[in-house]
Amino acid sequence: MKFEFVKIGLEHLDGILRVQERAYSSRFHEKAETFVSKIKFSPETCYGVLDGNRLIAYGISFPWLKNESVSLNSSLSQVPQNPEVMHVHDISVDPDYRGLGLAESLFLRIAHDAFAIGLNALTLVAVQGSSTYWSRFGFIESHSNVDDYGTEAVKMVLALES
Repeated sequence: MKFEFVKIGLEHLDGILRVQERAYSSRFHEKAETFVSKIKFSPETCYGVLDGNRLIAYGISFPWLKNESVSLNSSLSQVPQNPEVMHVHDISVDPDYRGLGLAESLFLRIAHDAFAIGLNALTLVAVQGSSTYWSRFGFIESHSNVDDYGTEAVKMVLALES
């Protein structure tokens, strides 16, 4: 299989919604306008993976503040003046394509972007029991409030080293 990694754009919105629907419990489904907001907020740090013309995975991230959470279905409008971290809002892979290293490849691209713009950490909210997966990359629990995501959600942080 040959996949193409692309900067994600609004033309990929239908694919994002389809992958989200297949990958997550409905509790975590975000509205189309939420994705539009986040892609427009930081288009240079959002990626997709295509199999032919079909989007099969995506990664949405943006520069953010270390101790500030991003709620589900929240729209973003202004990049913080002094961002501290790259927030990985969502990396999702169509279940038919899991186990091929696509999430890891998306994560590495986002980590590279963070490092390239001078950010020294990544943050994310692990849902659906994914904290074990993210801990493999060095993420640790940060004990920040992420109640909006449910009681099993875990905010995690990864320090980037030069």
